[in-house]
Amino acid sequence: MISFSAGYNTWRDTKRPETILNDLCKTSNLNLPVYSGDHSALAIGDIRFNCDPECVKFAKGKKPDELTYRKAHHESPEHYIKQNTALAALHGWGKKVDPVRK
Repeated sequence: MISFSAGYNTWRDTKRPETILNDLCKTSNLNLPVYSGDHSALAIGDIRFNCDPECVKFAKGKKPDELTYRKAHHESPEHYIKQNTALAALHGWGKKVDPVRK
């Protein structure tokens, strides 16, 4: 089980949001997400999703020696932001992607 116990990526599942999003795109016959250079945005075709700006601030503002610093996974700020961006896309999927496909 993968879990983020604190922060903007609070998540508990057997797969990371990025993996779930990739699987959803494949099963929906859509292009895989293309992430921006800093991972704070992604595009699936012409549809764009953005990471919560507060998440970016949180991930880039923490120091590695702080207890709350991505305490469960010790991942890089970029990976943390990428997971949050994928999570934002999953949350917005029904509003932005499904109506386009109909």
